Amino acid sequence: MLSLQAIAQRPDRFAAAIALSGALLRPKAGKVSETPRPVLLTAGTGDKVVPAQRARDAATALEALGHATEVGVFE
Repeated sequence: MLSLQAIAQRPDRFAAAIALSGALLRPKAGKVSETPRPVLLTAGTGDKVVPAQRARDAATALEALGHATEVGVFE
C-alpha cells in the first residue's frame, strides 16, 4: 500500500511501482504525473483483508493521475 501512495503523491521520485494485495489509502491525495509511470497491482479473490476491488479502485485512481496500470487478480 505504501508504494501506491508514494507513487501517487511523489511520482517524480519513482520509475515504477508494484503492489501485492495493495490499495490506495488516500486516492485524493495524489498528484498528476507529467510522465506516466507503470504500476502493477495484484490481488487475490480470497483475500479478506484487502479485497480485490480495492486494487481495481487503486488502478482507476492512478490512471486518473496519468499512470499506466495493470491489474492481475488471482483465484
